[in-house]
Amino acid sequence: MTYIFDENYSYRLAEGLRLIEEGNLRSKIKIEITHVKLLHLEGATDEQLIEAAGNCNGIIITMDKDFKHIKHYYSLYKKHKTGAIIFRSSKGIIHYWDIVKSFINRWEELKKEISNATLPFAYQINSKGIQKLSF
Repeated sequence: MTYIFDENYSYRLAEGLRLIEEGNLRSKIKIEITHVKLLHLEGATDEQLIEAAGNCNGIIITMDKDFKHIKHYYSLYKKHKTGAIIFRSSKGIIHYWDIVKSFINRWEELKKEISNATLPFAYQINSKGIQKLSF
């Protein structure tokens, strides 16, 4: 499975997590991490990104609340056999280090949750944990 960070995230964050994941030799769940920049999808619409994620057995990691609130995305997730992980700040204000700490502290838990999930899906992650969202 490939985790695709959208352009709401720094390319450097995705690259840092990719390097950490490559060194995570004891993890039972192996994933790839990329960024829309590497897939040449910068500026792509949400619909194009969902299709691209489906084409590479990927899921989208975003801060864009549209991925949660626009109901027609569910049919796109289903059609392309993909899902989304949405970062939401529990404080209402997004700080870079809140994002980094949330992903680092919940990384293995997130991978396990996703590996056991049935597509399509949407999850929310923040400093307080991971929550499955309903459409």
